[in-house]
Amino acid sequence: MARHWEKFTEGPTVSSRDRIHVTLNGKGMFQFNRKAYEHMGSPKAAVLFFEKATSMIGISPAHPQLREAFPFKASSSCFTLRGRPFCRHFGIEIDGTEAFADPELDKDGILQLSLRSTRRVYGGRGKNKRREGGLKTP
Repeated sequence: MARHWEKFTEGPTVSSRDRIHVTLNGKGMFQFNRKAYEHMGSPKAAVLFFEKATSMIGISPAHPQLREAFPFKASSSCFTLRGRPFCRHFGIEIDGTEAFADPELDKDGILQLSLRSTRRVYGGRGKNKRREGGLKTP
């Protein structure tokens, strides 16, 4: 009798230490794991961008003395950027904490984070549900 094999194409799970991991919580705090922070070049500060049409957040390394630069704060487990004024300005509202599904660095060195593809990692209703279609943005 012939077998009808289905090939598993997703591969093994990559450990959190080896992948870029960025979250955003309801207080506007972005948290980066060490891999994401180092991938950006270990900056002291960053500037934030938003593209409304695609609900895409951009984060680019910047000199800490720039007026619009947000400083990074290091802790033992992550690097934090407090972006509450940015979220408030663009109407980005989050209940709980969301992890960005596929953060990637573009050719200009801007880390791209899609609000249309996140996963709830803490708090609120629907914990651990992947969100295709995104969060509440204007």
